[in-house]
Amino acid sequence: MRAPARPKQARLSKTKTFPAPRRGWVRNENLVKPGAEGASVLDNFFPTATGVRIRRGYEHYATVGVITAPFASDAFDADAFAATDSDPTTITAIMTYNAGGAAKVFAATSSYISDITSVADPDVPPTPDVTGLGGDDWVSTQFQNSGGDIYLVAVNGVDDRHLFDGSSWATTPAITGTTALFSHVWAYKKRLFFVEKNTMSAWYLAVDAIGGAATEFPLGGVFRLGGSLLFGATWSLDSGIGLTDTCVFVTTEGEVAVYEGTNPGDAAEWALKGVYRIGRPLSKRAHTKAGGDLAVATDAGLVPISQAVQKDQAALSASAISYPIEEEWKYEALRRRASGSWSLEMWPTQQMMIVGLPTYGTSLDPVCLVVNIRTGAWARYTGWDTQCLGLYGDRMLFGSADGCIYEAEVTGSDNGVPYTATYIGLFEDMGALAAYKTVHLSRPTFLTLAETNAQAFVAVDYVPTAPNAPDAAADSGSASVWGTGVWGTSTWGESATQYREAKWVPVYGTGFAIAPGVQVTIGSVAAPDTDLVSTDLQYEIGETVL
Repeated sequence: MRAPARPKQARLSKTKTFPAPRRGWVRNENLVKPGAEGASVLDNFFPTATGVRIRRGYEHYATVGVITAPFASDAFDADAFAATDSDPTTITAIMTYNAGGAAKVFAATSSYISDITSVADPDVPPTPDVTGLGGDDWVSTQFQNSGGDIYLVAVNGVDDRHLFDGSSWATTPAITGTTALFSHVWAYKKRLFFVEKNTMSAWYLAVDAIGGAATEFPLGGVFRLGGSLLFGATWSLDSGIGLTDTCVFVTTEGEVAVYEGTNPGDAAEWALKGVYRIGRPLSKRAHTKAGGDLAVATDAGLVPISQAVQKDQAALSASAISYPIEEEWKYEALRRRASGSWSLEMWPTQQMMIVGLPTYGTSLDPVCLVVNIRTGAWARYTGWDTQCLGLYGDRMLFGSADGCIYEAEVTGSDNGVPYTATYIGLFEDMGALAAYKTVHLSRPTFLTLAETNAQAFVAVDYVPTAPNAPDAAADSGSASVWGTGVWGTSTWGESATQYREAKWVPVYGTGFAIAPGVQVTIGSVAAPDTDLVSTDLQYEIGETVL
């Protein structure tokens, strides 16, 4: 006698919580067994110490590279200038000057330098301070001479060195000989150093000098891989008894010579500490101070010099600041190397470093990479054409290929255009690698000031694809914008407290590996104040597939 068949039991739904990806965008982990709190896609979110927040947008700050009308200036041939510069010209440098509280910020193109400290109308280009230029790859540093005068010193490898003294630009006091080939400048031990373009020679001035005779410091015998000198900088080396300032010289082939001392002309006061390799730098402006260290953007990653003196070049990738996005970094370095200068800028108050990726003369998408300098977590900002970057006080500015300067992280749109924040988590097998999982419901949880209109979805089987972006929620945050409230009807601090938004919504996805996805489109007047806390998925496990 056969036993009666057992009735099939309904599969029980399970719930899995994915915490917000505070480890940021991760591109270097095992797909089957990744760590927690990471993302396979993290666009237009910024990772914080507790989770991720939706980035803010940018707004038009100034126009410099588009000339639409003659300027009223006796000393300036506006008609001739407008005739040659009627098309957008890429902004190639943002230079800041700060002396005694008198802060100034300048934007440079291939033809001119303009003061953009105070712009009355962002659509009207200011009269340029310097015209008739032929180079565009400007590098600047601030320096004080023996008389206490403070200068902004700027070079580009084509035009003579230019100085800003707090009131005007000039090429005097002059440096003996031609300075048009000086392509990089930095200060070390009260001296100005320069790189001579396309050579292995550096030049330096006397202590505290802003002009006068420059002395050549040839480095051809120091480096073995050839190329040319690209840039120099000051780096703080731990000598065992504390930090010691050193002078570093970096070549196009990624060799770094480290010198210690005060006078390159005296062997008793100047010594070579070593020559190291870091990977080929991506441009002469692709480096930044990080505390006492110096981080250099190379084709192998964003490498701290402190690691280069301790490890072989082959082992540097694992010590790079960019290690979590190693594969993406190398991909972008390869396809963007010939499209312009990479740029780096630290934003200490936001705990952020921005890596500007060039797009000049290409059809590449305008994007930049961002990293939380406290946690080392990365993300990507799309739609930001960051040809150059500059910090003006606590405001981050970037110049673009359309001849405009924009202020970053200040509003709820990208210069009036909505943008979408996208998160796709790392894929998980839910403890049953060989079985199908079917997801029915998702619940993103936000802390927010306004309704998000978030779109939840799931990605399956290690393919991080997202659906079409949702529409933006109605702009309910304008009451929080300075100048929009009505006296007597608006409350100071209205909507200043975030509230929890969490809704179960139907989704569908079936596969061996599952990742949660969330998209939010921002198109508001007010800057968003929205943090993703977690994403819950409700799913069922099917039969094991053999």
